[in-house]
Amino acid sequence: ITLLLFTCLLFTKSRSGILAFGISSIVFWGYQILKTKSLKSAIILNSLFLILLLVIKTPVRDLLIRTPAPEQKTSQGPALETGGTESGEIRKIVWKGALAAWRDGPKNFWIGTGPETFAMAYYAHRPVEHNNTSEWELLYNKAHNEFLNFLTTTGLLGLLSYIVLLASMGYMILNTKYVIQNQTSFALFAGWLSLSVTNFWGFSVVITQILLFLMPALAISLTIQPSNHIATARISKPQIILLALVFLVLSTLLLALMRYWLADIHYAAGQKHLLTFSATQESQSILDSYTEYGAAYQLNSTEPVIAADFSIAAAYASILSRESDATSAATLAQLAEVVSSQAIDQSPTHPNYYKTQARMYLVLAAYEEKYLDAADAVLAQAALISPTDPRIPYNRSLVAKYKEDKDTQIKHLQDAVRLRPAYQPALDLLLNDKIK
Repeated sequence: ITLLLFTCLLFTKSRSGILAFGISSIVFWGYQILKTKSLKSAIILNSLFLILLLVIKTPVRDLLIRTPAPEQKTSQGPALETGGTESGEIRKIVWKGALAAWRDGPKNFWIGTGPETFAMAYYAHRPVEHNNTSEWELLYNKAHNEFLNFLTTTGLLGLLSYIVLLASMGYMILNTKYVIQNQTSFALFAGWLSLSVTNFWGFSVVITQILLFLMPALAISLTIQPSNHIATARISKPQIILLALVFLVLSTLLLALMRYWLADIHYAAGQKHLLTFSATQESQSILDSYTEYGAAYQLNSTEPVIAADFSIAAAYASILSRESDATSAATLAQLAEVVSSQAIDQSPTHPNYYKTQARMYLVLAAYEEKYLDAADAVLAQAALISPTDPRIPYNRSLVAKYKEDKDTQIKHLQDAVRLRPAYQPALDLLLNDKIK
């Protein structure tokens, strides 16, 4: 089973996983060699791992065995079309942005941008070279380095606290006061250490966090003697009351979770109908989308993404009812503005909600050109939050195009190309004879 799992690890080509396996193996077998004064068992038991490492193509094997690279034709264009950007290069760019966010003022330096706020904090400090990678359009909600992630979101105090926690757990595993120094306990320590090595090149997920806290508990349990005592005490009245209160709280939380789940179902249905409308332009699809988004909003009005997308459906519904019922159209347009602004108020540092509001204004601008100025103003706000996103000046160029302002359109297109030289839609518009 161990060899099978190691083979699966090699096929993932995960450098962080292979590196973590190597470091934990060195720690474990180094301890065993010092303890037994013998290399024989270590060599025999690790020979199969070494053979698999040399046979299966991995980044580690490529470092150990140099092979001439096949001749490749020189290709031009975005990295995604030419094979994708090497993940290590992307990580260095993201780490650069994470450090820039951490250094942005005394508050961020000491206590960070806030727990789980990396996605919003990264936009303002996103390096412009990120636009030259194959993942330039992706939202990064983690720093791809657990330690840098803590540094950015919780500051220096948070990172030091996390390091102290790790050191305390490591000490707890190795301290003879808690754990008998045997092969099992040190194997647990080596495996536990590999989690932090992996997290240095990535980020924690549910199972790694479970193991991070479970392994020290398992090590401590090695010294606990099983008890033959059988509890016979009855539950007292205060305990019954406490259990009833716990049950009441859990029931309330379960109902809240059910509302969240139902809202998500309606939201997904709304997305489906909106996509259908985009493909077919059938008015019934947008009405169905508006109904589903409205149901989702009623169930969970505090979720900004629901409010933002609901505003799009309301804007389209306003346009469709414009000729038949001007009063309803005006009401729907007002609703679209209200819920869109609500999404921004709930998440004021996320540029996507500004982009969605701009899209909503562009829909309403089909009948009233005043909304074009509102769309441009919202995109200008988004540019302040995410200054290196080339899609923002590109969208502003489209607004300028609708306003027939060619000079402003060219300026925004040039800004988009400056941020991402391979941004083909912007290049195509710049080369278009209509704006030369």
